Order: sequence, then C-alpha cells, then structure tokens
Amino acid sequence: MENFHTIVIGGGVLGCSVAISLKRRLGPKGKVLLVEKGTIGGGVSSEHSGIFRSVNRDEEALRMSLVASSIWHNLSEYWGTSVPLEVNGSLWIADASHGDAWREIAAASQRNDVTFSEVEPSRAQELSGGAISIGDGELYFHEPGAFQLLPDQLREGQRQALDANGVRFQERCPVHNIAFNGAGRVEGVESEEGRFGCSHLVNAARAWSSELLGRNGVHLPIRMEPVFIGNWESREGGVSPSMPIIGDYVNEAYFRSWPGGQLHMHRPRNRESAWVEDLFRKQSPIGLGEDYEDYQSPWDPEHSRVQQDYERRIRNRFPHLEGLSPTKGRIRYFDITPDHRFVLGADGEVPNLYHSVGGGQAMKYAPLFGEILGEMITEGSAAPLGFQLDRFSVDRFRKRAGATEPVIRDSRGTL
Repeated sequence: MENFHTIVIGGGVLGCSVAISLKRRLGPKGKVLLVEKGTIGGGVSSEHSGIFRSVNRDEEALRMSLVASSIWHNLSEYWGTSVPLEVNGSLWIADASHGDAWREIAAASQRNDVTFSEVEPSRAQELSGGAISIGDGELYFHEPGAFQLLPDQLREGQRQALDANGVRFQERCPVHNIAFNGAGRVEGVESEEGRFGCSHLVNAARAWSSELLGRNGVHLPIRMEPVFIGNWESREGGVSPSMPIIGDYVNEAYFRSWPGGQLHMHRPRNRESAWVEDLFRKQSPIGLGEDYEDYQSPWDPEHSRVQQDYERRIRNRFPHLEGLSPTKGRIRYFDITPDHRFVLGADGEVPNLYHSVGGGQAMKYAPLFGEILGEMITEGSAAPLGFQLDRFSVDRFRKRAGATEPVIRDSRGTL
C-alpha cells in the first residue's frame, strides 16, 4: 500500500486548492494524493457562473472574501500559475423596502475596506453601459472591485497547478470507504484503484461525503440544491463584455457577460428557512453511486417553464435584448448545509480529518480555503491566517448535552 502525507477526496476547485497549498508547503518530500470520482474540475467547478464579490451580509465571510480576492489577483504566488480575471465590477439592485438592510451591508463593507456604495439611478445606468432598465422603488449599489472568470480557464489553471506543484492525482477513481484504526484515526482510503494510506485526510467530496463518512459514524449534514443556469444570445448584438456583474434582487437573478455577447443568468440560492428544512427532511444523503453532474443537457420540454421564467426576468431588466435565443441551459447541484454556511476546518471527533465542503458556490473562497487548511495541517494552527473557524466547524451540527439545532434564518431580499 502506497502512503501519503495527505489524501484529498474531491477534485473540484476546493479540493485542488487544498492539495496545491499542502504540496507547496511540504516540498518534494511530502506526498499529496488527490482522488476524484470524475475528472478534475468536472463538477460544479466546470459549470459555475465565475462571479466573485467581496460584499456579504456576514462580516466574517466578507473578511474572508477580501483576503481571497487578494489571493486570486496574485494567484501565481500561491499556485505557480494564474487564471485570467475580468474586473468589471458589480451593480446590485435592491427593492427600496429593503434599503436599511442594504445600507447596513454597505456600512459593514466600508468598515472592512471594501468599496461598496449606493449610487444614483442615472449612475447605475451609466455603469451598465445603458444595458439595464431603471425602475421606480429600486436602489442601486456599486462594488468596483468585483470580478468574474470563465470556468474553462479555471479548470485548465487547476490542472496546470497540480502538475506544476507535483500533486499526484487520480481521476475516475471513486472512494468506496475510509479506513480507520483502533484509535479512531483515519489511516487510508479504499478506492477504485486500490488502497492508499495517509497521515491526514481532507474531505472535499461535497454531498457524497455524507454517506462516505456516515458509514463510519461521522455525521455531516449536506444535501444538494438544484440551480438552473443558462446562457442567451440576442439578434440585437447581445451584451458588452465589459458589463458589470448584475445582482438583481428585484427580479431575483444574477447576470453576467459571457463570450460572444451572450448573457449568463442564474437565480440566487434559496435561503428560506422552511424550504431548507423541507429539503433536509425529504432528500436522502447522496449515494456514492449517484452522479448528479450528468444533468447538463440543453433546455428541453421538461424545463420549458423554467426557461420561460428566466426569459421573463431577462426582459424585465434588459428590454433592449430582442430575439432571445437560449444557447445553453442546464441544472447544477450545489451542496448545502442546514444553516447555509460551509464546513471548514478540523473535524472535532476524528483528529486527522479535515473538511472543505458545504459551500455550494464557494469558488471565490477556494484558494483561501486551501491556504487555511494548508497552514492548519502542516503547522497545527488553531486560527490559520488569523481566522477563527468555530462557526464553520462541523461540530455545530453534532448534538451534545445541552446542544440545540442550528438556527436557520431567512435572508430574502439581501445578499
């Protein structure tokens, strides 16, 4: 059996980031293995919207985003390779009835040195290049530092960084079981390619990790949230490549430019407490044999209602886009926890097990999370890079004497 310092399960951007950071810290003598049941970056990492914003109603997440943004802009220092970024900024559109909440977000942003300010409607239209409609009872906020990237370029960057840093990776190698020793420590994994030993294990396997770890009594509540995403072209020339990201909380839609003048759109994730509770009640943990990444076909009759709904939202905000024609439509499944916060850091019950899951669209944090776990594993840091991870620990979901279930709060109308 071949042994490694660390094995990382999951070859998405989160798993790759951890593997790269660890290998760079360990140097040539530290062996790191990344195992992926499909292909590197072939899941959500290949189909996300590629949107990065620092602004967040959660100040700790905001601070993390600020550091992550700096890493993305200097990625070659951390990965040895870079990914092209389009710094178009972002424009956020809110219903005036939620103005107090948005202004609190703006104030929190300013406290943390993130430029995010309210702008006049005329300025919002100017920033969009005249692309958007302006409505009564709407507020507009601008974040000039927001940026976007293309998933295909990120995927290529991941592979280049793995190769450049000497990370060993096994594709199409599903893990069937995790082996524990008598002291309750992970000692290896059993996979399609055989058994591999390790001193440390990082779980970046998204919702599949619930069943994988659950077989050994490790509780990790993660489910899959379906999100429709699509691209459209217009016979009137489409959208400018310099158009800012549009976070439209009036029409409940995110928009961004896509190559070829296309408009990309997806809906914000559902954060209503009743919906989340119902999802966890009805949806079973994802089985190891299930593959939720197969659902990426173009729009079909079954999803025509969703297509029509999306096109209505596009016309509401981009009335000049005549003759809309969908070029790509698919369902993506994002991992979700009961409180919508990711699971990051050391497992409180298994001493050499670490997690980086449950973030859904956590692409923007990926290189930061890699650095956090890299420092935690190699240096034993309790507050890696100065971040306290207690609120992101998996232990918040584990019942102990006097413990209660995490509170799920609605956050409709805001980030």
